[in-house]
Formats: sequence, C-alpha cells, structure tokens
Amino acid sequence: MFRQHVPLDYYAGNFRQVDTTRPCLGIDVWVAGVDGEHFARVPQEVATLFERLRKELNSLEYSWPELTPGQRVIRLSIVLGRVVGRFIQIHPFVNGNGRTSRLLWAWGLLRFGVPPQIRVRQHPEQPNYNSIMADAMRGDFNHLSLFILEHLMGKPPSLPISSRS
Repeated sequence: MFRQHVPLDYYAGNFRQVDTTRPCLGIDVWVAGVDGEHFARVPQEVATLFERLRKELNSLEYSWPELTPGQRVIRLSIVLGRVVGRFIQIHPFVNGNGRTSRLLWAWGLLRFGVPPQIRVRQHPEQPNYNSIMADAMRGDFNHLSLFILEHLMGKPPSLPISSRS
C-alpha cells in the first residue's frame, strides 16, 4: 500500500521517532499549518491512543445490547471520530497518515458489523473532508464524528464481533 509513496523503504510502517539508525524518522510534520505531535513523543502518544481505543471499544461492546440502533450509531461515530482524529493529530508516520487513518476507520466499522463507508487509498471526494482533517489537526474531532455519523445514517451497526466468549 505504501511502497510507491515513500522515499525510503524504512519509512513504511515505522513511526516518526528518535532512532539513530534511521535519522530520517526524527522529523516534525505539519498539516494545514498545524504541527503534528513532536517526533520524540509519537511512539508513546500512539500507545496511549490505542490503549484509550481498547477501553472505549470494550465499554461500547458492554453497553451495546442496551443501546437502541440510533444510540449505537452515535456512540460508534463519536468513538471513531476521536480515534481517527487523534491519529491524524499525532501524525505518526512520515507519509501515509491519511491512508492509515482511513484504514483504522474502516476497521472500526467492520468490528461492529458495518461495511466500509470510505475509500482507503484516495481521499474521499466530499468537499469538506480536507477541512474536517484540518479541524482534527487542531484537536477538534466533532466535525469528523459528525461526518462519520452522516455516513452511517440509515445503516445501523449490527452486533459487534467480540473476542470474548
């Protein structure tokens, strides 16, 4: 997915970070005039993000049976908006953050039985997508949650796929 889009082989799949053997990973990035997370903090911030994601998904799964379809859609949109938005805000990779964020978004939907609503390889064609991602870079994930909610309207998630027995 990334081979044709990265300048050095080791960029693909490796976080921006302090690494003396791969000095090109030690760079800061910005999107829409907003700085991503400082490269030295990226690995810890990603670990924190995914720990938060685990807790939020577990909480959503436990409450799922008591939620109405409308409540499910809203809660799932909020969780995915915060996770995808924070991922974009961290901007952990030198290249491929948008594609990876859309993959994360698709995975989150599939986990709850919803088919993907968005293409991974290319930006969505909606005119406000870039401004929504710029908002995410500034820490405002509400527009992204609303964007996800709008895509899910009329397609309520089914029961989640769970690793619990």
